[in-house]
Amino acid sequence: MRFYFAAFIAIASSTALADDTATCRKKLKASADLGVLYALDWQKSKPPHVVAGHRYYQMPFDAKAGFADNVSCFLTGKLPPQLCINFEIKHWQTGKATEKYQNCRLKPI
Repeated sequence: MRFYFAAFIAIASSTALADDTATCRKKLKASADLGVLYALDWQKSKPPHVVAGHRYYQMPFDAKAGFADNVSCFLTGKLPPQLCINFEIKHWQTGKATEKYQNCRLKPI
């Protein structure tokens, strides 16, 4: 009886993970279409390379934090309170880091 219950929980959690990943992927695609995300590249051995577009710098800070949460969710497959990845958000023209997403929080540099 316990085995079936544990298997059900494992299947349910993997389905939830797939839903989170799909939702984050859709939000990230919408961000790219709106000009908020300019480029995203990540090689497993290096920190993510996140470049924000021109619309990112017209948004209020809480919207920027939501965008950073979404990038973290896309890269890790889990929503930010569960798991986060640290990265810097760089300006689309200068390439300089303007904000840092660290420990599930966005911080200006």
